[in-house]
Amino acid sequence: MRDSVTEAWLTGQGISWEYHASIALDSIVRDAATMLNIRLTESLNQEHVMSLALKLEDGADLAAIVLHQLPSGLFGLINGLHRCEAYGLTKRATCDAYMVLTSDALVIDRLRRTVNDIEGLPLNQEARLEHAKFTVRRGGYAASDAARIHNVPYGILKEALLEDKVMAELRDAGIDGRKLSKTTIKELNPLGRPAYKVAVAQLGISCRLAAADIRTLVLAIRGANSDAEVEDILHRMREEHKVDQERAAGGRVRPPASPLRRIPTIIDRIEAVSKQMNGTAELVLLPEERRALVGRIRKAIKLLTDLAKSLEGVAS
Repeated sequence: MRDSVTEAWLTGQGISWEYHASIALDSIVRDAATMLNIRLTESLNQEHVMSLALKLEDGADLAAIVLHQLPSGLFGLINGLHRCEAYGLTKRATCDAYMVLTSDALVIDRLRRTVNDIEGLPLNQEARLEHAKFTVRRGGYAASDAARIHNVPYGILKEALLEDKVMAELRDAGIDGRKLSKTTIKELNPLGRPAYKVAVAQLGISCRLAAADIRTLVLAIRGANSDAEVEDILHRMREEHKVDQERAAGGRVRPPASPLRRIPTIIDRIEAVSKQMNGTAELVLLPEERRALVGRIRKAIKLLTDLAKSLEGVAS
């Protein structure tokens, strides 16, 4: 049956269309690619198909599906996958349909990825996100536009695109990014240079670094002034976790790392923060915050001084 919501949506998309009261079901192409484009992360919902089939057997009418014409003369499916399956179960030979009067592949793809927002079985958030990423990569849309089209929060889409970018860079370097947590992948984003991301990822995998360790390492690298300084930071981290790396390679359970091995990394982080601030601390801290921080710094200096004396005593 004709559906005012679908008609309003098609018109609102700036699309010319026609209503056809009878289209042969065997002339509608439902290949794997078409089904994948419509639902990237979900298989056909058989319960929904059965529910529609029961309605048809009870004499109900379903909203017209949406098609476009192929060069072969057959019809491609834009919307109505579950209805087509239900028509097949009830042995229908024909159905009514809206015919979109365009052959533009990008327009057709966009319609497929957005029509479930106004009619049919709604897409879940995961599927919306995949559609939005596809729209950016293949359709050339800005992330903000793709987020709006697919009703996905812009921040989530932007983060997912950055994660995909990091995963691709690691894959190009022969690294399986799936061995790293999503949190760790996110921590690699600020590094910018793929070579740095690869080096930190390799270290993270071989030494089984936690996301917090990756964050500390990334901050230290971002504060470095040269490739040589970056390599020195990575070398110190490798040495800090050398025992852990050897145990991981041997498949043995590693013991807790010595807290002392983390001191160089902590110092790297302090040095990086110092370089980033460059004497501008008074511009970003309230007076009470500065006083509290000064107190903690003086206490930390005393602790580090005592620790240094203790280590000197052991060394002698």
